[in-house]
Amino acid sequence: MHIRIFGLATILLIGCSASVSTSDPSTPASQPTPTSTSATATDPAAPATPPAAPTDPYADMPQLPESDSGQLQLTSPDVSSIVNAYYKHIQKVCWNHRASEDTTKEVSVRVEIQVEVLANGSIKSVKGSGGEAYDGLAKCAEDHVRRWRFPKAELNSILTFPILFTRE
Repeated sequence: MHIRIFGLATILLIGCSASVSTSDPSTPASQPTPTSTSATATDPAAPATPPAAPTDPYADMPQLPESDSGQLQLTSPDVSSIVNAYYKHIQKVCWNHRASEDTTKEVSVRVEIQVEVLANGSIKSVKGSGGEAYDGLAKCAEDHVRRWRFPKAELNSILTFPILFTRE
């Protein structure tokens, strides 16, 4: 389940319209007329439409409050609570569109995540593996987990956990 989120390109298509004009007054009234209301070089007073901003897939990602595990290193319950908190969002961002594109592929895929969490709860490194049937799924999972926050601990923690993506 590797989905590459970064590197999205925005393509702005500007529609052009043309009209046929003639100086012959006998031209039928059914002659095509311009239907575009967008600004053109000949109409500088028309307001320009700004390009649409790219959609941030992480805009609605859960923002967890900072917490302290009170432990030397993170424990299994600490990790489970974080994975559960972010699961629906990672499924939405990394899996749903891939699973719906080709319904002949596997209905569930497991991606193993290895992450080094610093004592302050931030991520130092992430590596995802698995989910080869879906191009970019592991990379997407890596990119997503890189944004997670874990509880603080006294020491850095190296964690390995699975994320099971399932077709809804």
